[in-house]
Order: sequence, then structure tokens, then C-alpha cells
Amino acid sequence: MHFDPQSLSQSWPAPSNPRPVVTFGAGSIVRDAHYSAYRKSGIPIAGIYDPDFAKAQALAAEWGVAAYRTVEEAASVNGAIFDLATPPAFHAEVLKALPDGACALIQKPMGKDLAGATEILKICREEGFSPDVAQETMEIQTALSLVSVGAGVSLVPEATSEAQLHGVAYRPILGSAPETQLSLAYRRDNRSAVTASFCALVRARKARR
Repeated sequence: MHFDPQSLSQSWPAPSNPRPVVTFGAGSIVRDAHYSAYRKSGIPIAGIYDPDFAKAQALAAEWGVAAYRTVEEAASVNGAIFDLATPPAFHAEVLKALPDGACALIQKPMGKDLAGATEILKICREEGFSPDVAQETMEIQTALSLVSVGAGVSLVPEATSEAQLHGVAYRPILGSAPETQLSLAYRRDNRSAVTASFCALVRARKARR
């Protein structure tokens, strides 16, 4: 499989008529990541469902959106994109309730095990489509290994570009790139020369930015 990194688009035009998002699950990832990203991107948020209705109400009030009492009520929102930020064991129940032709984003593992993932795949096929699966990994080295064998592309920290793997090319993101804040912590009484050298290296790299 040949992949040309130059073929990657660096930006996409915003939708002229964005569809509303209905979220299943009211965990911290929805509050801190999903909803912030949707609002920043100009994507309207219709509402949220969670088995704990009080939890859904609290988050809905915080963001000024609706809170739904049942899966069916949430699934009935016309023209919505359904964002499943639910535990894997709950995915199948939600997918079965969605209308034909609905667009669904599953934000967590496809299933808690092979049987769960197989059931979800079966539901998708019964609805007449095949899901696009994005591999998630917490390990950067795993992501790089997947890219090196042609399994796709990945967003990685800039410092990762120092790791040279066969078949992996690094390209900067044009425009405003996402950033995160990191902290360096160490014991005050640590007199290790290795620790001192590492701290000096971090400070020097920070000063160059």
C-alpha cells in the first residue's frame, strides 16, 4: 500500500448547514472535550441522554441543551448526528434504536469484547452499511507502528518526529495546531545527576519555543 503524505488535506470547509448532535452519555469526556469541540466548530448541540437523568439534566443546563429521558426520545431527533460516548456494553442498545440511515459516532471501543464488537458489526450490516473503524491507542509507539505498516495516519506530538521509523513521514499541521500543557514534577530532595540533566534538557527545549 502506497501512501503519499502530501495528499492529506490540512483543512476542510465548514458545513453550510451543520446537523445537530445528540449525545448518549454525560461523562466528563463529553463536558470537557466533545461539547467544547462542537461549540468551537460551530456544530449545534441538540441534547443529551444518560441513564442517570439527573446527570444528563445537570450537563444539559450547563450547556443550554435538552436532556432526554429515554434512548428512544434522543434517537427521534430529526436529522441529528448521534454521538455515542457510552460504555461499550451500551452501544448495541443505542444503535438498535437509531433511525435507518442515521450517522453515528462511537467514541469508545467498538465492544467490550469480540462478541460485543461482532454484535455491533451485525447491527450495522443489517442497516445496510459497514462502519469505518478508527484505531485508538494510548501508546504513541503503537500508533507509529500502525502507520508504518500502512494502517492509516495519526496525529502525534511534535517531539515524536525525532523517532525515525521505516515508512513513517512527519508533516506539520498548517495554521493553528492543537496544544496541550505538560508539567514536570520531581522531588525537591532528588540530587540525581540524571534528574538534573533531564530537567535542564526540558528547560532548554522550552526556551527554544
